[in-house]
Amino acid sequence: MQAILDQSVQYVKGVGPRRVKLLGRLGIATIRDLLEYYPREYDDRSKVSKTVTLVSGQKATIAGKVEAAEVLSLSPFLSLFKVAVTDGTGVAYGIFFRKVNPYHRHDIFSSLKRDFAPGTYVYLYGTAEVSFGEKQIKVEEYEKFDPSAAAHNGTLHFGRIVPLYPLTEGISQKWLRELIHSALEAYTKEWPDMLPQDLRAAHKLLPAREALREIHFPKDTDYAQEARRRLAFDEFLLLETALAMTRTRNKEQQKPFHYEIKRHLLTPFRATLGFEFTHAQKKVINEIFTDLQKTKPMNRLLLGDVGSGKTVVALSAILLSIENGYQAAILAPTEILAEQHYFTVTQKLAGLPVSVALLTGKTPAAKKEKERLKKEIAEGRVDLVIGTHALLEKEVAFKNRSLLVIDEQHRFGVLQRATLQQKSHNPDVLVMTATPIPRTLALTLYGDLDVSIIDELPPGRIPIHTQHHTPVAAYSLVKQEIKKGRQAYIVY
Repeated sequence: MQAILDQSVQYVKGVGPRRVKLLGRLGIATIRDLLEYYPREYDDRSKVSKTVTLVSGQKATIAGKVEAAEVLSLSPFLSLFKVAVTDGTGVAYGIFFRKVNPYHRHDIFSSLKRDFAPGTYVYLYGTAEVSFGEKQIKVEEYEKFDPSAAAHNGTLHFGRIVPLYPLTEGISQKWLRELIHSALEAYTKEWPDMLPQDLRAAHKLLPAREALREIHFPKDTDYAQEARRRLAFDEFLLLETALAMTRTRNKEQQKPFHYEIKRHLLTPFRATLGFEFTHAQKKVINEIFTDLQKTKPMNRLLLGDVGSGKTVVALSAILLSIENGYQAAILAPTEILAEQHYFTVTQKLAGLPVSVALLTGKTPAAKKEKERLKKEIAEGRVDLVIGTHALLEKEVAFKNRSLLVIDEQHRFGVLQRATLQQKSHNPDVLVMTATPIPRTLALTLYGDLDVSIIDELPPGRIPIHTQHHTPVAAYSLVKQEIKKGRQAYIVY
C-alpha cells in the first residue's frame, strides 16, 4: 500500500520528464513528497469583492464580465495588458505587466487575449489601486468561470481559502495547486493513519487523511490549524519514537574506556583558573564524572547561557580523559568558533603537559603540515583536537579517543555525529549549547541525551536576557544601543 506513495512523482497525471526535473528542485521526488509539500501560507479568497468597494493597497478578488482588452506599450522593453471587467457596480481594470524583447516578434499576450475575449466571465485576484480615477487590480492570478454553473460558487483557485506554495522558476502556483489536488484525489486513500481512534479522540485530533486534505485545501482557517496540529503531532511522535529507540540502544552499548580520577591535571587546572566553580558548575561536573565512570557511554547535553562557564566544565571532562591516557576532540560548527575555542583552550591549559591541535578545512595551509598533524593524531601524540567538519574526513583517525565534545549540535546532523562516534568505539559524548530553550523543549530536541543545566552565572557576570523581536524591532533596538555608545553583534 505504502509502496504506491513511494513511487516516482512522474506517475502523477500531468507530470512529464521536464516537470519531474522542476519538481526535483523543490525536493519533490515521490508521490509522498508531493502530498507532504505543505503550503507556506494561505490567501483568503472566500469572499468576492464588489468593484465599488475596492480599497487602494488591499488584496481583493473580483468576479465579472470582460468588456474589452488592450495592449499598451510603456517602453521598448515593457508592455501592459489592460482588461476591463464589470460586475454591475462598476468597472475594474485588470493589469498585467510583461517584459518585451524588441528583437522577437512573438506575441507575448496571445494567451491573455484568448482568455480575456469580450463576454468572458473571470475571477481576478491581486492588489487594488486607484490610478487617474480608475480602479485597477495588479493581477496575480485569474480564472475563467461559467456564471450559469455551480463553479461560480467557487473553484480550486477562487471562492475559498487558497494554498500558496514555495515555488521555483518554471512552476506556477496554479499548476502546482492543481497537481497536488489531483494527487490528493488519486492517492489520499493510500495514506496511512498511525494513530488508533481512541488516541485521536483523547487528543482531539483529525483523522490523518482528513488532515492531509485540509492542510492543502482547508474549509476555513480553523480547519487549517487543526490539520497542522495533527500533522505536527505525527512528526513529533515519529521524532520522539526514534529518539527513544536511540536512547535505548545507547544504554545497551558498552565502552572500552575506564576512568580514574587522578587529578594530576585537574588540580593544577583549577588552581590556575583564579576563581571557584559555581554550585551549578560543581553539580554538572559531578553528573558528567559519574557518567564517565560508568561502563555505558555518556550521552549528555550541557545547557547554559553564554558566560555561564560551559567551557571550563567541558575542559574538566577533557582533562579527566587525558589523565587516563586517552584523546579528546571538540567539534565546532564554524571555523571561527573552532579558532575561538582553540585560543581559549590553549590559554586556559597553558603550563599543563597537554598537546592541543586545531584542524579545520583551511588549517594548516601547507599540505605537508596538515598530513603531519593527521599523523600525530593517529599516533596519539595529540591529546586534544579542536576542529570543524574536517574532523569528519576519513583520513582523520584517532589512536584512542574516548571523549567527544560537540558545540551547538543543532548545527550538525545526526549522521555527522554518528560518523564521529564511529571513529572510536562508543566514545563518551558531551553536547554543549547556549540556545535559550526551556528544559522541556531541550528534552524534546535532544531526547536521546541526558540533560545538565548550568542555571547560575559566575559572580560579576551580567545576566543574559533573551527576547523575541521582529527584524524591524530588533534593528531599531540595535540602533538605540549604538547611539548610547554601546556595541551590538549580529550572528548569522
